[in-house]
Order: sequence, then C-alpha cells, then structure tokens
Amino acid sequence: MKTIAEERTAQGMSGIIRAGGVVAPVALSRIGPYRLGRALGGGRSGIIYEAEQVEQGRKVALKLMDKAALDQGPVSRQDAMFGREALILANLPRHPGIIGVLDAGIVDGLPYIVTEYVDGQPFSESIRLRRSDLEGNVRLLRDVALAIHHAHENQVLHRNLKPSNVLVDASGRAYVTDFGSARRTGPNHGQTSVLFSKSIVGSPAYMSPEQAAGSKTIDRRTDVYSLGAMLYEILTGRPPIVPTGSLNDLVSVIRGAIVAPSEASAEWAAWSGDKSIENICLGALAKTPVGRTPSAKAFADALTVWLGEAPEPVEPRPNSWIWRIGLLVLAGIATALGLEMASR
Repeated sequence: MKTIAEERTAQGMSGIIRAGGVVAPVALSRIGPYRLGRALGGGRSGIIYEAEQVEQGRKVALKLMDKAALDQGPVSRQDAMFGREALILANLPRHPGIIGVLDAGIVDGLPYIVTEYVDGQPFSESIRLRRSDLEGNVRLLRDVALAIHHAHENQVLHRNLKPSNVLVDASGRAYVTDFGSARRTGPNHGQTSVLFSKSIVGSPAYMSPEQAAGSKTIDRRTDVYSLGAMLYEILTGRPPIVPTGSLNDLVSVIRGAIVAPSEASAEWAAWSGDKSIENICLGALAKTPVGRTPSAKAFADALTVWLGEAPEPVEPRPNSWIWRIGLLVLAGIATALGLEMASR
C-alpha cells in the first residue's frame, strides 16, 4: 500500500485537502471492512474520507493516519493525538451535537477511526454564506455550546473549537468534530496532559489567553472563550484576533485588547436589532477565566434568552452499546501508539 504522502505526490496534492475534493486513490480503496470514497478534509495527521461499511451498506467517515507522511518516528505526537481522540470519543456518552466514534483499528500499520457520517458543510461556510441570518447562526452556536457543555460534564475539554470544526447538515443541525486536541479533566487526570505539556494546541484566532500562554491549569472556560470568538465572528465577519501566522499572534491573544463588535464592524454597528448579544460575546471573551462567562451552559442559556426562547435542560440521546464497539481495539491502538488507558 502506498503512503498517503506518496499518493498526494502522485496526484499533485499537498497540505490540507478541502472538503468535497479528491477521490480516494485506488491503492487506498479499501481499509478493513470499509470502502473509501472522496476525501472530505484532512491535515498533517492524515485524511478524512467518505466511506462505506460494505457489509452493512452504511455510509461513515473514516479518518486514516499515515505515519510516513508525518516522518516523525514510530510514536509521534500526532500518533498520540490520533489514539487519544479515539479513546476520548469512544468513552464520551452520545450527544446529538457531537459526532461519535463507531469503530477503530489498524490496517497495514495505519491507524484509523470511523465516525458517524454527516453530509454537511463547515460552520465557517454557514457564517460566510448566511451573514444576513443572524438568528439562524446564533441558534447553531447555541446548540454547539450545549454539545460542549455535555463534553465538559463528562470531563472532556475540546481545546480547538472553531467554525471549521463544526459541521452543519442540510436540516440545520450542528455537530462538533475534531477532538484530536481534547483532553480529559477531573481528579484522575491531573491539571495537565503529559502529551501536550510542551506544546500549545489550538488555533490562535479562537484560543483563550490562558491556552495561548501555555497554562497548565486551563478548565472549561477555555472552550467558553472559543465560543465567544465564534460569536464575535458571527457578528463582525472576523474573529476577535486576526492571525498573521507569526508568534506575535499568541502575544496578541494574551495581551491584545478586544475591540467591541460595534467598533470592529460598520455593518454590525448599523444593525437596528437587539445589540445586547454584544455583551454576551464580550463576557465570553474576558481575558481572565475568573471574569469570563463561567460555563458553556451559561453561554448557551444567554443566547437562548436573546433568541426569545426559554432555556431547557439538555437531554442527550441514551448511550448505546454500539458506542462501546471496538473499545478493545481502541485499547490496542493506544498500546501500539504508546498510550495507556489510564491516561485518558
């Protein structure tokens, strides 16, 4: 089997593959019981493919990692991220707003994760194409916040929330994706993760100041900041910090002042609707966690009230036995990638 790097070279591909693009090469047409189709997206750690679980005739998404493409040795940081994502998702109780893992395995030395398939577009596209539908985008973000609250209640921090890591299907339902940077919290998981103790994860445009500073004591309020940054983009058309691709981006996140949305966007300033949502946005973007909206649920409830609706308790879908399929396989992957189940 050719590596993903070789297939990229053969087809003139490099860097990130954007959704709706390349069809899987013949050499990668089958991974275990799954037949691969077009590439839906990807990055340094591999490619996400549309796939079919042949015997069941079910459409799924399959994330395939290629160690050769990473060229970082037998057990790299990306390897560990890949294994951790599978373990975290497999043990996260089901929620309608989080894409869950269905299966995982290793074929010809290449680990893969199989997740639910969502036929949709990134939330970033929804924001760009539906600028006039403020309430629709706010409602989607509210649902994202409720999904993140569910993760927090189950001791999981996402740590890389951004519009491109949320999918929106044709019916208008939002799904949180990409838990590759996530970590577990709680008394059994310490204040920080050994895996990331020397690294800063996330995207500067949506990253909290404490995360940008490499703090070892981040909590759920770091994801609240990211939700606030996404709301800022909904209101103004851009995130609160526009990255330049340099180390100065982190300095800007940590120390830079955030301009109020009505000062940053003439379009938002001219809008004649209820601007109280601006206070919700700035409350989530407080520079210090202590001054920030305390939880994703509180942020969601504030958006719900702004929408003129009554906040309701979240009722996640019941956990299913299928969510536990492959846990032994996942444990095997974790072992192969140098992780331990206890480190989840």
